[in-house]
Amino acid sequence: MGLDKKRLSLAMADPADLAALDDIAFITGYLVRPQITPEFRLIQALGQYYQMQISPRFQKIIDRLHSEPAAPTQTVTPAAEPKPAAAAQAVPAPPAPLVEAAPAPAPEPAPEAAPAPPPPPPVELEDVEIVEEGTLAERVERYAVDDISKAMARVEDRDEIAALLLDYFAREFSCAALFVVRGDVASGWRAYRDGHELGGFDLVHIPFARASALKTVTEGKSYYLGPLAETPLNARLVEGLGGMKPDSALIMPLVIVGRVVDILYLEGRGMDLSSRVTEVQRMLVKASFAFEMLICREKILMM
Repeated sequence: MGLDKKRLSLAMADPADLAALDDIAFITGYLVRPQITPEFRLIQALGQYYQMQISPRFQKIIDRLHSEPAAPTQTVTPAAEPKPAAAAQAVPAPPAPLVEAAPAPAPEPAPEAAPAPPPPPPVELEDVEIVEEGTLAERVERYAVDDISKAMARVEDRDEIAALLLDYFAREFSCAALFVVRGDVASGWRAYRDGHELGGFDLVHIPFARASALKTVTEGKSYYLGPLAETPLNARLVEGLGGMKPDSALIMPLVIVGRVVDILYLEGRGMDLSSRVTEVQRMLVKASFAFEMLICREKILMM
């Protein structure tokens, strides 16, 4: 519909589809502003501008709307009053027979209202301890990332962005690691397991010459979710993260101007990682904006 700087106005049949909004924002790098539109109008536009095949069901609706003319306005003319017939032709109606009206039944006396029940005795309130529901509190805290957003807007260098990401995810996941992509190699930057930083992680290097989960993420520019396949490079990755192979891992690229610059690796012991994909994507989009801001700042200073 329109593009205003980093805001993309997008026509959608279901603007409440948050997963689709997050996916589009992650792929395009824009802030999506959904505009609601009827589904058949959206399909009509896709067929007109992108030559998408329209199903017969929607085509009938579109054809009917184009073929039906606007209904003309109908003016209601009051009917003419009939002229009275000539007096000579009027025939008097026979008188109605007289019927003696039956006497109305005497009204029954209203039943007496039952006496109101006595008010309940006052209840004394006891002091109770209010305990926060753990799961709700955790969910609220999980999405309270305003401080991180403000910090992302004030970063001075690339390492500060990476540190903000790792500091946040190290508190949320059992293992969090960040790789820096340089050429055809992903090199370890920093990693945390159970809140403690892993030493020697900067010595871990995963080349893209052979199959690995990091290679899959970099080439596809999309996230990986699931168990790690049995490959030599995946084994090197697991060894660099402490030697404990996870049941499942979430690996997501940080893409800047169409190029993967960093790779985020996450494990969640006993956690449903699929429920955290949107949250992680949102954080990486913010980091992407912070990187682009640094690039623009450097260009301004160099001019």
